[in-house]
Amino acid sequence: MLTKSIHLLLMFIFVTPMVKAQYEFKFQSNLTFLDENGEPLPLAFTGGINSAQLQEFDSNNNGEEELIIWDINSETIKVFEKSGASYRYLPGGNYMFPEDVNAFLILVDFDGDGKKDLFTGSPFGIKAYRNVSNQGSTIPTWEVAQNFLRLENGSNLTTNILDIPLIEDLDNDGDLDVLTFNFASGDFLEYYQNTSMERKGTADIDQFKASQNHWGNFEFCDCGDISFGFSCDGTPITNARISTDNLKTLHSGGHSLLYKDLDRDGIKDLLMGRDECNSLYFLSNKGTNTEPIFNTISTQIPEFGPLPQFPIFHAGYVLDESLIVSSHSSATAYTYTIDFAKALYRLSPEQESDASLFLKEEMLDFGENSRPFFVGNQYTGELYIAANTKVGDEIQGRIWAYELRDNQARLISSNYLNIGELNLTEPSYQRYTTKDNQTYHIVTGDYYENNVPEKKIYLSTISNPENRTELILPSLILRGLDQVHFFHDERDDYLLLARQTGELLLFSFNPNNGYGLELLNNDFLDFIDNPVARNLSVAVQSGASPFLMAINQQGILYALEDFMKETERVQVSINMGETPFEASRFGRNTSITFVPNLLGEGFDLILGNRAGGLEYLSQLDDGGTEPGATTEIVLFPNPTHGQEFKIVINRAAKLNIYSTSGALIMEDIDLVKNQENLINGHNLPSGLYMLEILNDANERHYKKLIVSP
Repeated sequence: MLTKSIHLLLMFIFVTPMVKAQYEFKFQSNLTFLDENGEPLPLAFTGGINSAQLQEFDSNNNGEEELIIWDINSETIKVFEKSGASYRYLPGGNYMFPEDVNAFLILVDFDGDGKKDLFTGSPFGIKAYRNVSNQGSTIPTWEVAQNFLRLENGSNLTTNILDIPLIEDLDNDGDLDVLTFNFASGDFLEYYQNTSMERKGTADIDQFKASQNHWGNFEFCDCGDISFGFSCDGTPITNARISTDNLKTLHSGGHSLLYKDLDRDGIKDLLMGRDECNSLYFLSNKGTNTEPIFNTISTQIPEFGPLPQFPIFHAGYVLDESLIVSSHSSATAYTYTIDFAKALYRLSPEQESDASLFLKEEMLDFGENSRPFFVGNQYTGELYIAANTKVGDEIQGRIWAYELRDNQARLISSNYLNIGELNLTEPSYQRYTTKDNQTYHIVTGDYYENNVPEKKIYLSTISNPENRTELILPSLILRGLDQVHFFHDERDDYLLLARQTGELLLFSFNPNNGYGLELLNNDFLDFIDNPVARNLSVAVQSGASPFLMAINQQGILYALEDFMKETERVQVSINMGETPFEASRFGRNTSITFVPNLLGEGFDLILGNRAGGLEYLSQLDDGGTEPGATTEIVLFPNPTHGQEFKIVINRAAKLNIYSTSGALIMEDIDLVKNQENLINGHNLPSGLYMLEILNDANERHYKKLIVSP
């Protein structure tokens, strides 16, 4: 009997799976980025913006509308709280809206309940969500109202996936109508009248009339060429109003539409963009809001001046009294030489100067596909950001270097390692230290020859960074968004190849023998070629039990502990205050770098993305106060001006003081419970310090202390 019990106990021990650590993060950072003049960037960790669609919406139910930006290029949603003439970033916008937002995001109340609802693109046309948020909710709640808008005959109301349709009350009867360019040729506007008020006497979106062709009585023939009263082939519009069923698909393009009174004559005007054109086009309305008459085209607006121009596809929005003009391109920067770092402008009425950048000068925005790499800890170190940026008349890969000290980041180089001379795009950077303590610069990027990209991998020593050796992966053709990452365990050095197609390849790496590489596993950790999980990116903490984090185009972060022995993936969760999310939601081409804690285990994350910016994630329950701890600590004054400071604690404890470099400055200082413990800080130079407090229950707590000059 005893033997059987022991056997069952042993089975339980060996069969029961190990409990994996949980990884939970929040959008929070105490790090301040300074611009070239030493001034703080208030929107540093916004994440960048490439192609903005602007809406206004009360996202947190506080009675005030925030600015909502849907970036169609990076597939992210950003929320900004208005504060006078400035904006404050509210992170986590992707978590406030449905996961399947696509193509366009339009927020407008369709049922008259005072809460704005949501329209977005779908494979079937226009999908609608009803806002069902409760009065006290801080995150909006949505339910599907219509999977696609329907016509009277039951068919779907078709729109081009690249269009931003106009959804508003065009006939002034109290319900929302739809205006969009025709699906087949994209050269004239179709008007879809909502019939809910006529049928039911209440506003709804359950049925629309068949399209009325050539709303506005014009055709869009080409960039800068609009034909008024006649079709592009010279046929009078009255004769050209045929059913779209008979049209062949020609240019189905993409278009943007804005219908607002822009010249301040009391009548709404039309502002249009088209995908291949380098400007918006202004059509002044000489008729009425419901029966418009257009007969002129211009690339400037009397009240705002010349419209900004950039290579391809624009969209316009009215925000307060200003006109906002943004890129609306989903293309890459290289394809059309788009400067995404400068593709969002504000035009003020009757302004004396040219259009100014909107939001961009207050954030970190390096252009496109930012890939960060960090060396150091949360309080001191170096941050490197590789990205595509516009230099002169071309798109080049560059690396920016920042120095982090005392919770501030200062730019030290905008062309680190001078990689501009390599003529690369899609750059990445890693500073890799081998198991034998040899440190190398690793630079990768795409080199174009005859418009065909070839991925390059360069290695150089710290002492001679511009003497680069090109690494060749055996028997492989590298793709444009393939990324490499070096790491080591206690025995060997390795290279990981995260592929554009979703698989992960493991190579051995021998830095002491001609930088030899050997393929060990081409479906490592069960990351395989997967059409829905492309553009894989990874980061690794080297060591005896290396730790890996991975993300793909689905935007879900995974952690893998001791992954050379284990293959289990742990999904990273995001804390949004009252509402935790078990899975992360990040945009296209997200990349990861670790920001280790100063003491003990744990780390934060800095993320790069398609929009060329950065986001910061702070890990929860990682050492600030251990879960379940009951210790209360008061530290004052903080900052201290080179004098004594005091600690009040409700349990007996020991105090250790560390510099931001991790050096132990003072140790084993006794703290008596329930009284003011006076600590002599006269000998501490000005700067940031970490206080480690170990109480009599072996609970560790950490506090930051600032010593001012």
